[in-house]
Amino acid sequence: MNGNTWKMNAVTASAGFLLFFALSVQVNLIMTAFIRALAAGSLLFILTYLFRWAFSVITMDSSAQMKETGQKSISIEEEVPENGKEGAGTKRKSEDGLQEEVQAASRYIKEKLNE
Repeated sequence: MNGNTWKMNAVTASAGFLLFFALSVQVNLIMTAFIRALAAGSLLFILTYLFRWAFSVITMDSSAQMKETGQKSISIEEEVPENGKEGAGTKRKSEDGLQEEVQAASRYIKEKLNE
């Protein structure tokens, strides 16, 4: 069963309704138990949507998140000659350039926090 549909919410809400009704009918009138179980089922229906959304955001990989939010990936690449030959280069991520950017960002954030 695919957990990304409204059916998951309906099943959760129905199970919650039945559980709350069964527990509440023993100590309350039937109408009171029905109203409370209906409220609990409605709340569970909405909470299931919220938990499914939060779970999908947490499990979504970073590239899909950037695509969804419209952000661009930050990648530092430079041409590195292969076998010492000019022109026959391959792209390699520059660790030094990335470290410099991280340190610059850290300094900027520290300055802003100290203001």
